[in-house]
Amino acid sequence: MTIHNARANGASFFLDKDGFQLCRHQTKCHNLEELQSDVQLAEIYCREIEAFLRELTGGTLAVVRRDSVQVRCSINVNPAISMTTPVRFAHSDNTDLSAQDGIQSIMDQMADRKVPFNPDQYSRYAIYNIWRCFSPAPQDIPLAVCDPHSIELSDEFVATSVKRGSNNEDIFHDTTVYRYNLKHRWLYFPNMNSEEVVIFKQHDTKGTLQRTPHTAFDDPTCPTGLPTRKSVEVRAAVFF
Repeated sequence: MTIHNARANGASFFLDKDGFQLCRHQTKCHNLEELQSDVQLAEIYCREIEAFLRELTGGTLAVVRRDSVQVRCSINVNPAISMTTPVRFAHSDNTDLSAQDGIQSIMDQMADRKVPFNPDQYSRYAIYNIWRCFSPAPQDIPLAVCDPHSIELSDEFVATSVKRGSNNEDIFHDTTVYRYNLKHRWLYFPNMNSEEVVIFKQHDTKGTLQRTPHTAFDDPTCPTGLPTRKSVEVRAAVFF
């Protein structure tokens, strides 16, 4: 597939219109590599993202799932810090049905924090993935997103993700994966810096754009011998 430079010709993309958006967002967390292992640092980061999402979307409430904080690197040079590798196939994090698992996780999280929360009091919610690269540009394994308008319903099918939990139990979650279609329009933002985030929709109870396919890919134009890409992502629900 051809993957287009989303920065070319001053192009702009917006969440509700395009399903994804590049935004500037400064964080006070400088040790992003440790987000997955430092609970206090992760809490600061999650609260920053929640405030940012409320302002960006105009939502009433934004909640980052604390269990969704994920640091990724193709080569883990520090075994003391848990990282996973980039995902190199086109997918979305949820199906229409499994998106409810994320809301249930948020309800459990709010209950643990003894914060009153009833999703039924809101008329709409949307789930977003917030992705940040914190390794220097250029990136050898960038993130690509697919224009949801170029997706046909027949391109989608369900695949069950199986992960090993902290208690050594298997965790099952249905995701959406995609068949090849030459009509798909893929884009990426080259040379990202740590003050930029790509936000892309993964579910929406209202609107026609339900989810944005995404994948990591090896950029053949990136010079060899550079530090490999490191990134952090979180998943959040915004209630309207």
